[in-house]
Amino acid sequence: MGKARFQELEHTADLAIRVWGKDLPELFANAAYGMFSLMVEVDKLGTEAEHIVSLQAVDREALLVDWLSELLTLHDTHRQAYREFLIRNLFLDEEGAKLEAIALGGKIEGVKIVIKGVTYHDLHIEETPQGYTTALVFDI
Repeated sequence: MGKARFQELEHTADLAIRVWGKDLPELFANAAYGMFSLMVEVDKLGTEAEHIVSLQAVDREALLVDWLSELLTLHDTHRQAYREFLIRNLFLDEEGAKLEAIALGGKIEGVKIVIKGVTYHDLHIEETPQGYTTALVFDI
């Protein structure tokens, strides 16, 4: 099965997961994988669909929400879900945070759970001795 990439958390009205990564790119990739794992059976997805995502935000938390929101928009627009996330560039500077990534996935017929959006509820990316972690809450 491999190492844990995310964990579903109990949350009263919405869905929540805790995500880990050895670095910020892995955290962002694992967050996207975790989100889509809640929605579809990602292991059954192909990788024939490819989308390039370029984003800029005020900080890394806003960038994470924008990243996942952009993937939800692509999901809704193209009726696709994604299982592989290649983070080409993720950097922070005094002007904010920037991301360049590729999402790979395939067409879907339906979803287990419809995620309407990503929230900022208690969102804080924490640096740990093992890397980074955060909890994400999704509006369903």
